[in-house]
Amino acid sequence: MLHRYISTTFSLASRFFFSQTVKLSVVMQSCGGENAEAVPTTRTAHSPSAAMKQRACCGCYLWSFDESVGGSRESMGLFKNLANSLGMKKQAVRILVVGLDNSGKTTLVNHLKPKKLQSHEVAPTVGFQVEEFTKYNLSFTVFDMSGQSRYRSLWENYYSDVQAIIFVMDSTDSIRMCVAKDELEQIIQHKDLASKKIPILFFANKMDLAHSLTPVECMGHLELDKLTNKTWHITASNAITGHGVEEGIQWLADQLAKAKSRK
Repeated sequence: MLHRYISTTFSLASRFFFSQTVKLSVVMQSCGGENAEAVPTTRTAHSPSAAMKQRACCGCYLWSFDESVGGSRESMGLFKNLANSLGMKKQAVRILVVGLDNSGKTTLVNHLKPKKLQSHEVAPTVGFQVEEFTKYNLSFTVFDMSGQSRYRSLWENYYSDVQAIIFVMDSTDSIRMCVAKDELEQIIQHKDLASKKIPILFFANKMDLAHSLTPVECMGHLELDKLTNKTWHITASNAITGHGVEEGIQWLADQLAKAKSRK
């Protein structure tokens, strides 16, 4: 009888969680001119045309719609609480964090971890390091890869076993955006990832510094509008304060939950 009750409760909650058909993604960004037109900051591989453009005025929000099946933050929270109360096993996910050197990857990963696990001093990664923690009812194993050129060949050793990729950019380094673009192309064209439907989260980091590029400008440099066979999202971030980090990881958690529901 108890088993039937738990199954019924879980079924109802799952139905509510996965019945949400439209998710609104919002990123704060200056549009750079009155009545300028914003570019979508989220793209879904399942329905590329669903990322809709929305006009914006100076200093307001950029909006984009993701019409793939999924849930809002409220339903995600309800599902997580129900899962915790029923003692469900957390989903294990493996995430690869890449980007050029000095983009702020390790500092950003430090903010992803629960506060009690965060380090007070963060040193640049040499080679790679592995972080494990639990968040949003997910058990994360995060591979933080060095972005120095001599270590980038190590990235591909982890492509076959990851469920998501986080790509971190230094938004103040406009000169090396072309290098970041080349590295991204090598990632998505790699034989282990070319046909793999995994979400990619882009952080336009160091948004607080002068002369930093907006997420939309970073999108242009990386030509993300051509990345139509992957689900992706870009958001501005400040790895030191953690601003924008939670929004990004929440989006990633939502995408991983959707992927699991489709299996």
